[in-house]
Amino acid sequence: MPPPTPPGPGASRTRKGAKASKQVAKTRKEAAKARTRDSLQALSKLAELVSGQYRIVSRPPIIVPARDLEATYGIPRDKMEGLLRDQFRAYRATLRDDHRPAATGTMGSGWCTGSG
Repeated sequence: MPPPTPPGPGASRTRKGAKASKQVAKTRKEAAKARTRDSLQALSKLAELVSGQYRIVSRPPIIVPARDLEATYGIPRDKMEGLLRDQFRAYRATLRDDHRPAATGTMGSGWCTGSG
């Protein structure tokens, strides 16, 4: 019986092509799965619809809406607003000038009023 013939130069390319093809298929499958995880999915987990408006769901100790801070932790609303403003001010001070907001108070009305 003659010795087996070694694979030709194309055999290596064929294996590499098959491996690449499997990787492409895996990447496409993972991308399709990622597309199902979107902001609507996050909204359904983090918010609830109350009287036609979305509100942040309270899940202490991880997520506590401003409206629930006093009841949950005994921190009065005005004190919490001051603490949050101080924290944002301290954070802004750490940013380079080109990364700072153009004006203060750009977070929109109600950012710390308990309406969210």
